[in-house]
Amino acid sequence: MKRQTYFETYANCDLSLNYCGTEICEPDFCMRPHIRAEYLIHYVLAGKGSYHTPQRSYELKSGDMFLIFPGQTVSYETDPQDPLHFSWFSFSGNKADTLPAMLGFSPDACVRHLHSRFSIHDAILKCVALPDREEGSCNQFLLLSHLYEILALIHESYLTDEHGNNRLNIA
Repeated sequence: MKRQTYFETYANCDLSLNYCGTEICEPDFCMRPHIRAEYLIHYVLAGKGSYHTPQRSYELKSGDMFLIFPGQTVSYETDPQDPLHFSWFSFSGNKADTLPAMLGFSPDACVRHLHSRFSIHDAILKCVALPDREEGSCNQFLLLSHLYEILALIHESYLTDEHGNNRLNIA
């Protein structure tokens, strides 16, 4: 089951939420190698899988987040016995390039574990449901407030987790 929402993006803005969603993957789910034009963070709610970047491969589990950098060729797949259930959000804008480092990500460290005190899933679901509440239109300020809530939770987790010393499972 998949639910995804796209938003209108504005040129020359500091930060914009492009799309977000949630999915319970089928056991044979595989995202073949692809390149994104924007930043995209997935948050694993349950299940297991693998994420592959040019630098390395990672084993994914519940609580992990993985970041796709613009222009980076990546792929990911679910474990057939324990399929992934994740939510995601995509962002871009003039200030977007400064965010990964602030959130504890780098091209060599694209996977982080969200501290157990935090969850970004509910904030992502608020964004997914926003156009439904507004009958197809979207309050950009409310949308940005939800995006900043998600980013604040990830940043707080990064600061809480010994300044980025998160556990990673490198394959």
